[in-house]
Amino acid sequence: MGINAIGIIETYGMISAIEAADVAVKSANVSLLGYELTKGSGMVTIKLEGDVAAVRAAVEAAWEAAKRVGNVYSKHIIARPHDELEKIIHSKETVGPINDEKKEKAEELSLQNNRYEEGASESKKREETHLDEAMREITELKEKDEMKNEQPEKHSQEEKPSLLEEQKELDQKTYPSTLENKKIFEEQGNEKQEVQVQKQRNDKEVCNLCHDPKCPRKKGDLKSACIHYQEIRRKDSK
Repeated sequence: MGINAIGIIETYGMISAIEAADVAVKSANVSLLGYELTKGSGMVTIKLEGDVAAVRAAVEAAWEAAKRVGNVYSKHIIARPHDELEKIIHSKETVGPINDEKKEKAEELSLQNNRYEEGASESKKREETHLDEAMREITELKEKDEMKNEQPEKHSQEEKPSLLEEQKELDQKTYPSTLENKKIFEEQGNEKQEVQVQKQRNDKEVCNLCHDPKCPRKKGDLKSACIHYQEIRRKDSK
């Protein structure tokens, strides 16, 4: 308990009690624990604490002052009270600084608990948000992997039409499908055939003067182009 002595003064009415408490605190170095109302009789109990001598002097001065204002029932001093008396002295019914401090401590403790609970709830919310973000990232990564796996198939599907188109273009070049392309290829084929026929004709045609296959002159060319022109001319002159 840690109290050297306690002083108790019982008065009739609140006025005598307030006068006694005021004089007790002013007359000696004591602390006012508070007051307690006695149920049914209108008595007020003043509680003091401090050193034995200070409590004794304060109680005697308060006793004399309370008698001048009203009636005083009793007074008492307990030196070195036992720790078990703390429950009676610092009771819930006591109105004063002790219970006010207890209330303040209780309020501070409740505020601390509330803050702790709020901090715990906030930390829990943060953990939940972090967990949600992590789950979102995991789902996004899974979706990206699925997209990557699906992309080659799409590319292959997209590449197939391009290859088909290239094959079609090649076929169109090689094997014309339209009338214009057919005409072009027919003309090209006719030109090739004409060239080949001309070559064959050129190969078959020989000089009509000497009839020598080695002679470079063809029918219709100048006679002087014939390699045997001089001989043929001599024969004609004879």
